[in-house]
Amino acid sequence: MSTFVNHPAISPISSNHWLLSRLKHQMSKHPSLIIGVDFDNTIRSTDGTYYQDVINLVIKAYKQGHTICIWTANKFPLEVQADLALLGIHYDYFNDSPLPGWDSRKPHFNILLDDIAGLNEAYNTLNHLLDI
Repeated sequence: MSTFVNHPAISPISSNHWLLSRLKHQMSKHPSLIIGVDFDNTIRSTDGTYYQDVINLVIKAYKQGHTICIWTANKFPLEVQADLALLGIHYDYFNDSPLPGWDSRKPHFNILLDDIAGLNEAYNTLNHLLDI
């Protein structure tokens, strides 16, 4: 049986007004945000624990019409996709860019949920934006 806990990098007291302003500006120009989501240690820890708060946020963003891009270096992408399906996480792109003709090795996101790329700020700012 899987264990679900809140991600240890997320604190409810953090807020980034600059990032929130940028995301609001993007949403005024485009119908949806492009949200990059890492899998390992962001949705599921290496010991198999799932981070319920991150899962809920990704599901909420998708339901609100935002573009979800799962990016992972996991050596078993089919298992990751099966996990995502079991968790009810829908996505638009898997290790692929949503921008046609995007000629860069760097993927394009408006915001990235990643355990080593400022997850606390990104999570809290996106969560706040989706609740507005």
